[in-house]
Amino acid sequence: MSREQNAKQEKQDYNQLEAIETASVEELRSLQLQRMRATLEHAYNNSPFYKTQFDEAGVHPTDLETLADLAKFPFTTKKDLRDNYPFGMFAVPMEDVVRVHASSGTTGKPTVVGYTQNDIDTWADVVARSIRAAGGRSKDILHNAYGYGLFTGGLGAHYGAERLGCTVIPMSGGQTEKQVQLIKDFNPDIMMVTPSYMLNIADEMDRQGIDPHELNLRVGIFGAEPWTGSMRKELESRLGIDAIDIYGLSEVMGPGVAMECLETKDGPTIWEDHFYPEIINPETGEVVADGEEGELVFTSLTKEALPIIRYRTRDLTRLLPGTARTMRRMDKITGRSDDMLIIRGVNVFPTQIEEQILATDKLSPHYQIEVSREGNLDKMQVHVESEIQLNEREIESTSNELQHKIKTMVGVSTRISICSPDSMPRSEGKAVRVIDNRLAPVFSKSLERCLAKEDFFDSFYQRFINSSDDAKAMFANTDMQNQKKMLQNSLYMMIAAPSGLEKASTHIEHIAKSHSRAGYGVKPELYDLWLDCLLETAKEYDKEYEPVVESAWKQTLEAGIKLMKSGY
Repeated sequence: MSREQNAKQEKQDYNQLEAIETASVEELRSLQLQRMRATLEHAYNNSPFYKTQFDEAGVHPTDLETLADLAKFPFTTKKDLRDNYPFGMFAVPMEDVVRVHASSGTTGKPTVVGYTQNDIDTWADVVARSIRAAGGRSKDILHNAYGYGLFTGGLGAHYGAERLGCTVIPMSGGQTEKQVQLIKDFNPDIMMVTPSYMLNIADEMDRQGIDPHELNLRVGIFGAEPWTGSMRKELESRLGIDAIDIYGLSEVMGPGVAMECLETKDGPTIWEDHFYPEIINPETGEVVADGEEGELVFTSLTKEALPIIRYRTRDLTRLLPGTARTMRRMDKITGRSDDMLIIRGVNVFPTQIEEQILATDKLSPHYQIEVSREGNLDKMQVHVESEIQLNEREIESTSNELQHKIKTMVGVSTRISICSPDSMPRSEGKAVRVIDNRLAPVFSKSLERCLAKEDFFDSFYQRFINSSDDAKAMFANTDMQNQKKMLQNSLYMMIAAPSGLEKASTHIEHIAKSHSRAGYGVKPELYDLWLDCLLETAKEYDKEYEPVVESAWKQTLEAGIKLMKSGY
């Protein structure tokens, strides 16, 4: 970083609004056009990927005469980042990259993003701006329960809070009892965490007899997953805080791409001086007018290491006029173009179901949606916790009420299963809201065909053991027969996990805690390798193996792998 930039940061008071936040629309658009031209030139001249993309599309950076001309340029997708894994999308030499982050999926290659020092400084600036927009100030203590590591949430929030001048408690995710203990002892003013995990923390406060209204906590900055206005009311009334929405994604920068303002709480303001938004029709790719719903697309305006051009977020929302700031707002995310459920021809998003649950008395916000197929028809069942223990008559009347609301407001028929308080699985990160079992019969038949071959597990074992030194180390203290038995049991436990079987979940959590012990040497990434070896073996042994079969295997085992990783 230059001496001038250091001097700028020393002089800037991050507690105060920046001039660009209240500049005229004309001034903002002028800055965007200037920065967009520079970004397109930088991407074209320094990223082989973008040069190829632009050339194949027949466009050049000089074709951008107005902001509307951006529509001439090709989209970037998550697949593009994976196809150029790990650093093929970078537009600066590796010696200029000071940090990398990556997504942590259970399938496929992760998406890797890089940052120069200027990128890190810009990121810290926009997150500091975001925390200030939520009412945070330099005098505040901030408890950060976003996950640290390759995930952008933890470090992104951390550096931004420090840039603002806050005292940061770098707690990260998990260890719910300890989270609550530190909240009580350190008495922070601000929480940054996923909304679903905040509900888990609130439950733990209840168990420990702590009244959150007696704490200093006044603001919760919630992001990393979609949440509804009803959940906002739940969090605010239960905790006595202002619940504020932060938006971001790793491919564009991380948290801090957009932030809701405390004074309006009417949707996140997009920091348009750094990120240019478009809304497109997800089917045609055509840009739609502000106010129309579609898929959110972002172009970075100031990034150096990984300029991103027209990135398809898959998030469904709409652009709204600015209120607290000149910059436009984005409406609440209604879902994703790739997590939408189609139930008998009706498009259903989990957030729609959540709205109806939270509008029903006696029900808590802890729920899961289970989708299955009976014959040729899709069936949906909602499992939801009651706030208190209900008798049979109350269960029946509450179930009927929720069923009616979902049918009326969402347009689908569903079964309702009301569970006892504290019986649903709790999230320590992003909540698993949907269990889609429609591919379960496909998986079962494929597994049956594989198990019909006596040497299926032997082949799986050999492939896994020979895949890496870490895999060999995992079984270092057991004989070959026990090693094979362990792999076989692990498969059956993973298969059972999506059904929520307590025995399977308990067993997986026990293994994860054992594997994560210091010195044991089993890394979370080994479970991805386990799945890759299993899929390769299934492909070899199942003569009817095809993409839909592979999807069925991945989907069936994903919950178990996530549960295993969450135990670390």
